[in-house]
Amino acid sequence: MQRITDGAKIRLAIVIGEDFDRFEASAMWEDMKFGFGSGVTHPSLWERTALVSDHDWVEHAMSLFGWMMPGDAREYPTAKLDEAIAWLGA
Repeated sequence: MQRITDGAKIRLAIVIGEDFDRFEASAMWEDMKFGFGSGVTHPSLWERTALVSDHDWVEHAMSLFGWMMPGDAREYPTAKLDEAIAWLGA
């Protein structure tokens, strides 16, 4: 969080593996604390988010809600994880 306070740009890779079957309450709480805390209070710092998954629902969610994500957001299949990471670093 110190880097965000210092004004560093946020580039985030979210990988949802094939073994994912449900959200854990504790993990969701941590995500919400970041998203609604530092993420919302510093929206100009969000630069890129890569969502990597082979789940069909992820692609549908991105098509419906991707516009709500700050910065540029892209969805990648798991086989293109390296490409997603390269895009984040570009």
